[in-house]
Amino acid sequence: MRTVISQPYGRSAHSSTQSSNNQTSVSLTPRKMKTVLILMLAGALLGSPVPQDEDLPPMPYDFTNKVSEEGADPNGVYWTQDEAALEDNPGRVDGSYSVWLPDGRLMTVTYYIDGDSGFVPEITYTDNYQPTWTE
Repeated sequence: MRTVISQPYGRSAHSSTQSSNNQTSVSLTPRKMKTVLILMLAGALLGSPVPQDEDLPPMPYDFTNKVSEEGADPNGVYWTQDEAALEDNPGRVDGSYSVWLPDGRLMTVTYYIDGDSGFVPEITYTDNYQPTWTE
């Protein structure tokens, strides 16, 4: 048994006009169809993610960021952030960030996340804060 699919190039299969110059023919025998189907299935299986054998703990990290720009309008910009996840306590993240507010106060948020606790912050303010500018 032989299947022949014929369709004008660049037109839908339902088009009534066919030009002999722009015609494409594909001949598929049952053996070729099986081979194409097996290759498509193998590609789908190889492209899918493989589950991990073990439940690995989160990777430890230590992150620090500081923005200090005295010349920024109107009074300068001062912002810091520190965050860490230590190897000896997997699943817990401790950190803090500070922002120098336009009214001269420094707002500091110290936080932790431990398992399913979610984000647990503690917010403090330091009045009349003068940042140490860095270059």
